[in-house]
Amino acid sequence: AQEIEGLFVAFEGLVYTFEAAQDGHVRMPPPGTDFARVIGGVDWGYTNPAAAVVFGLDGDRRAWQMGEFYRRRAGLAEVIVPEILELTRRFKVQVWYCGPDEPEHIIALNAALARVGLAARARAADNAIIPGIQTVAGLLARRTDGTRGLYVSPVCVNTIAEYGSYQYPALPDGARRDPAEHPVKQGDHAMDATRYALHTELAQYARTEAYLDEMRRRMRRGGTAR
Repeated sequence: AQEIEGLFVAFEGLVYTFEAAQDGHVRMPPPGTDFARVIGGVDWGYTNPAAAVVFGLDGDRRAWQMGEFYRRRAGLAEVIVPEILELTRRFKVQVWYCGPDEPEHIIALNAALARVGLAARARAADNAIIPGIQTVAGLLARRTDGTRGLYVSPVCVNTIAEYGSYQYPALPDGARRDPAEHPVKQGDHAMDATRYALHTELAQYARTEAYLDEMRRRMRRGGTAR
């Protein structure tokens, strides 16, 4: 019913804890929010929906989902690429992290971006599923100051619906879940696009920070030795 008719229902064993109520995860960014970076994620599809999501990253490394594209049976050249171009213009997206399973689609998107003079570029995303889920779950968690690291605009109705249906396989009574288990492959199109964008961007940032920290430690040790 979910994949064919587009119906979404709540399940036990949900992958993410997502609160749509007041003080939860659904809200607009404050007026005048200055984003340090704007990124997007793309999950290619045709029979299953294609999904593109846009995030603004503020100075506190908080992600705000501002827009989405979500459609079944959409042609790449006729619909998907033009919709991504429109999202790029509207939100000033700097980079699109795309599902790596369709490299020719990434080439086509880059060609279209260049053709219309947009500086954004498309890249193959990091498709590490479990680390990616951990990245998104960490952002959804409540911070020590009571805020969240990830918010979703109320206009992103398909993304919000998928948070309420993205689940692990059902377990027999009393069974414990394997930490290496992957979620069910349905109702995951906006979820994959979200993971592509946030995990690829933030894991890359974490690696850079770790490298710089190591270089600073080495420089301090070298200074002490002298």
